[in-house]
Amino acid sequence: MMTTSQARKAINDKIKAFTGLPQSKIQWSNQPKFTPPTIGVWSRVTIQYADSQQAGLNNGQCERDFGIINIQCFERKGAGDVELISIADKVRGHFKGWNSSFLEITQTNAPTDINHELDTDFVGSLVRIFFRVN
Repeated sequence: MMTTSQARKAINDKIKAFTGLPQSKIQWSNQPKFTPPTIGVWSRVTIQYADSQQAGLNNGQCERDFGIINIQCFERKGAGDVELISIADKVRGHFKGWNSSFLEITQTNAPTDINHELDTDFVGSLVRIFFRVN
């Protein structure tokens, strides 16, 4: 069995092991005072849980938790999107097929464009990584 805090640590450790982007260019969901870089790609990480389900096992019940890791990659407008999509593809590959103890990646989506009409500074690409715990 794995708790959600143990799953969070395993996911964070996996993100920290990603070498395609310097850690200084990764914004964590509870990180104070992050300033996007003026040059190059940067990303934002958000981990969200969805519904939980009871799973019957021979030795008692187990609660199975499901969630999504959203990794948004950004580049300044006008800088092109080749590096942006390349980093997003590398993020997807970094998680594809990965598991850790009772944590399993069940699906990785290809990068999707992020269109923020209100954001005049950045273009983005979103990689969604679905996981299951227990």
